[in-house]
Amino acid sequence: YGSENMSLPSWPKIKVSNCIYGPQKEELQSYFIIQNEFQGKIRLRLRIDTVSDTSTLVVRADNKIILSRKFESGPGKGEWKKEVYRPEWGKHQNVYDMDVFAEIPERTQIISLENSEGDWMSISEIGLTPGDGAEFKIQTESKWGWSPVKIKFSPSDPMPIKSNVMYDRKWLWEKNVEPWKKLGAEGVGIFVGEFGAYNRTPHDTTLRWMEDCLQNWKEAGWGWALWNFRGSFGILDSGRKDVKYEDFKGHKIDRKMLELLQKY
Repeated sequence: YGSENMSLPSWPKIKVSNCIYGPQKEELQSYFIIQNEFQGKIRLRLRIDTVSDTSTLVVRADNKIILSRKFESGPGKGEWKKEVYRPEWGKHQNVYDMDVFAEIPERTQIISLENSEGDWMSISEIGLTPGDGAEFKIQTESKWGWSPVKIKFSPSDPMPIKSNVMYDRKWLWEKNVEPWKKLGAEGVGIFVGEFGAYNRTPHDTTLRWMEDCLQNWKEAGWGWALWNFRGSFGILDSGRKDVKYEDFKGHKIDRKMLELLQKY
């Protein structure tokens, strides 16, 4: 439900908090920074999700304020889509689900977002449209207490959006290998019983993620099994729309995925 509004998965993936905290959360308040390497104009789109009580969104291009907008959640009807009252906090935390826009002047080096007043607000998606080109989307995550990270935007790079905090091979190792290595050190055998990515995941993203997993498991000395050999996760008859298949004894084989698995 709602998947039609989601951006396509990518790998490696930036790790971005959705919350921008105001002065009422002084211990968490910080700027959301986008380091921009595009020299032309950019259209910035921010999908406002939830506003707790009152918040003022301030967008700066370098040090110049180009947008300042106050949001006030309250009872009844408003520009929000859903009224939500939290009695435990004595505050409205309404769901807006609306886009606001700002035009970023050319040669801007730093785009910054700030909540200059009130409690907190969340931004579910950031869109960056350079010149007359296509929009680059940044999906955020709902994680309380995360500080915003610095993002680097360079639309001509193979990976146009990067951050100093990433979901990558190192993160996979820390999250999915290290805890099990401790068990393995006690003499328990470790085996990855099944893994794979569904056929709606872009093929190049799938292969990058799979290789990072496989490299980690090889380093850890683990065996693995693909789910499945034939079907929507596999190398045979997977039904992916972005794969150039080869005919193999009446079946369609994903040669790139097969060769990747054979390396490990």
